[in-house]
Amino acid sequence: MLKKVLSLVLVLVMLSSSVVPVMAASDAEKCSCGACEITLKRVVEVELAKNGKTILNVTEINQSLSEWFAENFEGSFSCADGSCLAFDYQLEIKELLNLSKNNKELKLLEIKVYNETTSHEFKLLSYFAQTATYNLSLITRIMEIDGENYFVTTINVAPKDDKKFAPFADIVEIKSKTTLAEHYRILAEVLNQIRKGDETGWVWNKAKNELSYLSRVVEREMGEYNVEGYAAATTMDIDACGACKVLFEVACAVGCGVGMATLCILAGLTTGVGGIACAAIAAAVCWAIGEYGCDSGAGYVCTQIGYC
Repeated sequence: MLKKVLSLVLVLVMLSSSVVPVMAASDAEKCSCGACEITLKRVVEVELAKNGKTILNVTEINQSLSEWFAENFEGSFSCADGSCLAFDYQLEIKELLNLSKNNKELKLLEIKVYNETTSHEFKLLSYFAQTATYNLSLITRIMEIDGENYFVTTINVAPKDDKKFAPFADIVEIKSKTTLAEHYRILAEVLNQIRKGDETGWVWNKAKNELSYLSRVVEREMGEYNVEGYAAATTMDIDACGACKVLFEVACAVGCGVGMATLCILAGLTTGVGGIACAAIAAAVCWAIGEYGCDSGAGYVCTQIGYC
């Protein structure tokens, strides 16, 4: 199921950061996308017992996220060769719910991507929490595949203080069907378990707290949208340099004409990263693409505009 869902997301959402662009492992040194420096720590499969207890099957990975995708998914999704330049399609975004308050922004969007020959629709839950010590952004794509709902969630935590982390990620697959609210509750429980005694402890603790809050809000206030489905999630710690590179790849794939906010949504970055608002990074990236072009590569462009 994990391969089926993630492969669809690569097609449906183009270069979203929830499943980052990958390439052949032999070409890893040429990588220019934002996730190339991210270490995939673990892949966690979750089953629910009859008593509701979570059963975890944890596989230690500890390799480049891009290399792992290259080894486990056929094909190359790198845009370093200019192969992902903008194509002709239309994008419609409709706001279904806005439950934002205080320093927490929560929206449910309906997104339609279409052209003359094809059309795809899905819902997207966007959650942004801003605190004194960290920013957190969460994107969940709610898609219907063969009559079943699937949740694909990306969580990014960006510390604001002097804590320095090498970029890392964990992938979680929930194999049992759950409601959307349960999806977030289980993710919180899983992160709380795998973080103990690990370098991910501080970051995943913050994600756990926000997921617990989000689960309660969805259960209490989202009504008909709290649907049942299967799920996969990626949690990441990413800095401004990584965000810049991801935004570069997305902008080269879909074009800057969709707007800065939309680029951030498609990249799974709805919050400030490294203390810098995503829209500001996106605007700088789009200016740099106009100056240097997509063929120059994300690493070069993001260095030129000061994010790497």
